Amino acid sequence: MSGKWGFIDCRGKVVIFPRFREAGDFSAGLARVRENSLWGYIDRRGEYAIPPEFEDALDFSEGLASVQVGGKWGYIDSSGEFRIDPRFDFAGRFSEGLAPVLSGGVWFFVTPRGERYNHMQFANLWGFSEGLAPVSIRGKWGYVDRRGKLKIRPVFEDARSFREGLARVRVGNRWGFITAAGKFAITPVFEDAGDFSSSVAPVRERERWGFITREGRYVITPGFECAGSLKEGRIAISFRGKWGYIDRGGDILISPRYLFCGDFSEGLARVWVGE
Repeated sequence: MSGKWGFIDCRGKVVIFPRFREAGDFSAGLARVRENSLWGYIDRRGEYAIPPEFEDALDFSEGLASVQVGGKWGYIDSSGEFRIDPRFDFAGRFSEGLAPVLSGGVWFFVTPRGERYNHMQFANLWGFSEGLAPVSIRGKWGYVDRRGKLKIRPVFEDARSFREGLARVRVGNRWGFITAAGKFAITPVFEDAGDFSSSVAPVRERERWGFITREGRYVITPGFECAGSLKEGRIAISFRGKWGYIDRGGDILISPRYLFCGDFSEGLARVWVGE
């Protein structure tokens, strides 16, 4: 399916005309975009702040963005200058002062200076959030603290970072949510789930998405084909093959009309429209 990415404001008005092949969310006033084969970063006017010269790129986080050059990943600042030279097989976003990187088949963390952080290394991992990071050990997922000490035993088939005191984990083929103590706050009964944001989380049952509270009660019953997170008072949802936005009560704010749309960030959201 062909189309182009642009950006809208909270009223649904187009503020950056759809002309990009791919796009990311705004962060620190910049958004990654790809027009042809290379990625760069635009400002809120849609003008390039960092020219398209990267093979791949991620959103900015904590003042740095990971980019790929010559098959290797490193980190640039908002001026486009490299702060950590490209030498990793992959590099994730910074969170709580550390970023997960892959090198030689092993995952570990680096500091904003590019220095390896302590002795931790794992087969797979996600970034730190709320003092804990999900890590894979012998095919199962658990959580470690910043010292590398195991805080939640690796017993899950999959696990993601903590958000608002809860983390989504998979047991068998069902998702639930645990506390920082490793106890289930919401029993794993969902086909899929997203992170908590503004005290609600998207979950899927019977191939339809809805939203639950921290107590596991539905505030929006499952009825959507797909859904994003509640960001800046708006939720991206898919209904009858088109994407739009609802509020936390389930009322439509921007009618479904897009091929896809992302979460709002810094007052703007990326949308994919047909050519």
